[in-house]
This record gives sequence, structure tokens and C-alpha cells, in this order.
Amino acid sequence: MEISKIAKLVFDFIKKSKNTDASPGISYIVNKMLSLPALNMLLASNYTPKEILQIGYMVFFIFEGDDYVSAEWKSKNDLYFLQVKEVGDLEKKEVPCEDCDGSGYVTCSECDGERELSCEYCDGTGKIYDDGSECPYCDGDGYIGCETCDTEGETYCETCDGNQEVESDEDYVFFNEEKWVIGNPDTASQLERMRNSGELTDELYDILDNDKGSVFLLSTAGDVQDMEFNDFEYEYGDYYDLKGHYIIESVKNINDSKHNFYIDDRLPNNMTIK
Repeated sequence: MEISKIAKLVFDFIKKSKNTDASPGISYIVNKMLSLPALNMLLASNYTPKEILQIGYMVFFIFEGDDYVSAEWKSKNDLYFLQVKEVGDLEKKEVPCEDCDGSGYVTCSECDGERELSCEYCDGTGKIYDDGSECPYCDGDGYIGCETCDTEGETYCETCDGNQEVESDEDYVFFNEEKWVIGNPDTASQLERMRNSGELTDELYDILDNDKGSVFLLSTAGDVQDMEFNDFEYEYGDYYDLKGHYIIESVKNINDSKHNFYIDDRLPNNMTIK
């Protein structure tokens, strides 16, 4: 089925089912599209998640007053992908243990990694009596297996208890991540200017709220990246003044974005495209 026909089908359905004169936002439209089993199956069988999102935006633009041709063009050319990082918590983090180089093991201190020790009963000669009798403790080998490492040559690192990592001495700033789609070129341009300035902002949600109906939250993730505290303050400024601020990482036309879209249908009554 052609996209314009799908869009008209969705538009007519939402127009009849909504109980307010206000134009629906893109999130409402997409959730309605995916909440109908028959329509969900039709969309999933014929379109990629990205195309489904574009169909939703086409319906949004129609509700905003565009004709079908203009709405379809906008849905394919005037959508923008926004990726931001929020300055999150200040914490220690797990780092590779230096004493064992992150392996969890250290060379056995008893046998120096040789896995065996000189027999103390025969002083490593293999003989215990003057008549040349074989040492019964090492069977004449002159060496016995190291019990400390069970003849492995290595023991668990005591510094990290064999866990390979220890808590860092330094504090780290952790970042949370959000990804959005924006249906307004003016909003995208405003955010792009802020990105180019290199400054952190606490106005992200004020900007998005001014254009609330046409922005779609793709995904959120916590602690996706970290930065050593001193490095953060050297690059950005005082952490405590900037916590909760956002770094705008990219604002791109959705056709230039390499972000992978997928449908998250783990909650049947709250399906979203992420």
C-alpha cells in the first residue's frame, strides 16, 4: 500500500477516535498506529521502523494543515535527528587492577611461577641417605609441586580478589544519553547553533517543550559514557554548576543519520519506535 494511502487511513482513524479538537502530537500518533494489531501488522510487514515513523510524521503534518503532497515531502526531508548527553552523577568507577594487569591473577610468590619447589627434605638432590637411597618425599625428582598455587604458577590477585577490577582513586563524571527526532527545521537550526557554540545548556527541554507536538523521544540510556573529573572541569567548567546540563552532540537531517531505528514492542499497550 502506498504511503499516502496508509497516512490517510491513519489520519481518518485518529480524527474519528480523538475526543478533542486539538491536533495530536507525533508521539500520540505513533502509539495509536502501533496499538492497533491489524495496522501494526500491516506496517511491520511492509515498512521499516524509520518509514513507520515518517508515516506518523506525515499524519502529524496533515493535522497541522499541510496537504498530502507537502506532508509527505516534509516527512521524508524535514525530520532531524538529535543526540544529546546530560551531565549526570559524579562517582568512582571500576578500572583494571594494576597489580595483575587486569587478569585477576598474579605470579605465585612461593614458586615464582615455576609451579614446583626444591624438595626441602633432600635439598633438591633427590637422595636422602648417604647410600644414595631415593628421597621418598619427591620420589627422587628433587622437586615437589607448589601447594600455594596448586602447581598453576599463579594465584588470585589479593588486590582485586581475582575480579580483575578495582574502584578508581579518581572521581568520574557520568553522562546520560537521549535521542530525539524533531519535525521542525527552525528548532533543529536553533539546536545546531547551540551545538556549534560548544557550550553546555540547561535549556534543552525549554526548547523542545516549545515544539512539544513535533518532537519524538527515540531512546534514553544512563551512564553511557564517563570522563575523569579533572578533565571534565578543564574542558567545560565547574561540575556542580553544570550537572543536569546537556551537551548537544549532533543535529542531523534524519536521512544523514546512521542511527538504527527499531520497534520496541515489549509493552503491548505502550509501543514506541526507538
